[in-house]
Amino acid sequence: MRRYDLSALSWTLKGYSPHAWRSWDTWAYDPTQLPEVGPLPARVPGSVQAALREAGLIPDWNLGMNYRLCQWVEHLDWVFEVRIPDEWLAGNPATLRACFEGLDYQGEVYVNSTPAGPFRGTFTPHRFDLR
Repeated sequence: MRRYDLSALSWTLKGYSPHAWRSWDTWAYDPTQLPEVGPLPARVPGSVQAALREAGLIPDWNLGMNYRLCQWVEHLDWVFEVRIPDEWLAGNPATLRACFEGLDYQGEVYVNSTPAGPFRGTFTPHRFDLR
């Protein structure tokens, strides 16, 4: 069995008005579906806040009253995106799974705009069939 490291790929982060990201089919044509934030480079494992801070969009929330300057982050839906290399998919293996040690806190995983499954529980491992 081959193993691939998803963290080695170039991830991006986008922030949308709540539920706007669900309009997968209209993204390419409808400018109202563009993200409000991003795309930004993001590390996986990582966090929305870390990517925003590295991009200079929010201050260190641990200092003074800076947390107030970061509260807007909670009001957007965040999407981490990556393209899985074709060579990973080559040979049409019977199973191809994405395994996450933890996802925070609740959401959905999509593969090429197709739902792979929901997740819930920050410290719960999750596995998703990518076929």
